[in-house]
Amino acid sequence: MQIVGLDFTSAPTQTKPLIMAVGHMERNQLTLQMIHRWHTFELLEAWLGQSPHCVAGFDCALGLPLRFLQNIEWETDWAQMIARVRALGKTEFVRAVREYSRVRAKGDRYHFRHTDKLAGAQSPMQMDYIPVGKMFYEGATRLETFGANLPAHRVTASACTVVEVYPALFVRALTGVKGGYKSEQNPAHGFNQRAHLLEQLTMGAARFYDVEIHLSEADQACCLADHKGDTLDAVLAMIQAAWAYQQRDHNYGIPTTIPRAEGWIVDPAVLKAYTTP
Repeated sequence: MQIVGLDFTSAPTQTKPLIMAVGHMERNQLTLQMIHRWHTFELLEAWLGQSPHCVAGFDCALGLPLRFLQNIEWETDWAQMIARVRALGKTEFVRAVREYSRVRAKGDRYHFRHTDKLAGAQSPMQMDYIPVGKMFYEGATRLETFGANLPAHRVTASACTVVEVYPALFVRALTGVKGGYKSEQNPAHGFNQRAHLLEQLTMGAARFYDVEIHLSEADQACCLADHKGDTLDAVLAMIQAAWAYQQRDHNYGIPTTIPRAEGWIVDPAVLKAYTTP
């Protein structure tokens, strides 16, 4: 089975591309086969247009907080909500969320999905610094357009199944911290952290996800050389997608009682912490 991990960005460029790790899964053995670096969304769309037979983990929010949708009186059906967001366009969508947040009391400007709280993730209403909301717009609208099978939101007949992942959870489980390996202010520290993470992966750390990962020396060197940590994130996203594939007979590790408009971050730790809100 082809397993994919995508490190997402809301505005791909030559220096900040979309990075896709593509692997092959046989039983619990996951082998990284190639890494794509796409500088435009058109390249991602071309890949989606092929409806590849795979399970892919996208490192971007694919839903919005239910509380926000209800308060602003938007649709809570995922497909209808995405249709509204697409009709607004990116600029107006960002403006609408910012305006909603601006008039709210401090400390209540950004709502979180239930899965964000469990995973310690940023709110999809965040538009600056880490523009989670902009990534939501660029990722979710394209996946809806191309009819991808999204078990957390909308089931289709597509051979391309996409789940939302969060590589920071993997890093946190291994190191106890969220960042460090992305340190551009201290390149030596970031390099050492990436080396430490890769060493743990080669020593079996992916078993937490019921996976044995196989990375060539060239693959490891590629992850080490990327001081932003995005290549390593794509590999970690691929491992999380592999775990979801292992859980395919159980809705890819996604509770069936979640609000479809919000969706779910796929990870065994998040599933273990889940209680019905």
